[in-house]
Amino acid sequence: MRFWSLVFALLFLTFYSTALIAQEVLFQENFNDCSLPIGWEVKSTGNQNPVWYVADAISNDDDNGQSMNGSCFLFIDDDATGNNTPAYVIDFTSPPFDASKYPTVQLSVDVHYRDWYAAAEYFAILVTDGVTEKEIARFDNSNQTGDTISDIKTVTADLSVLTQSKNARLIFRYDDAGDFNWWAGFDNIVVKGLGAGTNLIAESFNDCAKPAGWETEIVKGDFDWSFGKVTNPKAYNGNSMNGSCFAYFDDDILGDSAAYSTA
Repeated sequence: MRFWSLVFALLFLTFYSTALIAQEVLFQENFNDCSLPIGWEVKSTGNQNPVWYVADAISNDDDNGQSMNGSCFLFIDDDATGNNTPAYVIDFTSPPFDASKYPTVQLSVDVHYRDWYAAAEYFAILVTDGVTEKEIARFDNSNQTGDTISDIKTVTADLSVLTQSKNARLIFRYDDAGDFNWWAGFDNIVVKGLGAGTNLIAESFNDCAKPAGWETEIVKGDFDWSFGKVTNPKAYNGNSMNGSCFAYFDDDILGDSAAYSTA
């Protein structure tokens, strides 16, 4: 009896230690030092003086000095940058991390984004290997978090679908589209490597077209799968799952007179 108890205990410890090994924090930042951490890069194209800072509350009377979550965060304040100022695109690029060792590379980040509907500004989160950039999520006039800065959304994504780079970096990009807009903020970034093994298929559909090698088939009816963002006006809460393109079949927009479809 003692022998089998010992075997069970050893097996449990083996599985437990394996589970611990198969999870690693690859990168994290909470901005709690209330300054831009070492290793981050900031680049502004166009206007070289956009207003941004790391603080626990915004310095703008239009939102009563509120905070995203009570601690410091990074904030881009296009409203404080002013009207009739040069257009700009500002990038905040994280230090590198290794996204090559795990089949799941899980990103979590808190975002606040307030949109001015008259303009085409946006806030995007991207990942880069130093050569190519791939969009993780986008906030614009069809995808915002709310008017008050404490209205936040936690963005989660599996970066392994987008990159397997040993020197991956996150880019947080604000494009003011040359107009007088509101703002964006982000905080509590965590990137974890999870699991063991190798991904056999990984596809983001972010090119907004059917990927090479993929096949679709109309088995019945007249309509096939689409790749992009939906155009259905009934999609009142945004035109995408996460701000980027995806694969979808919109049966609603086909109408009740369309032939029944199997695709």
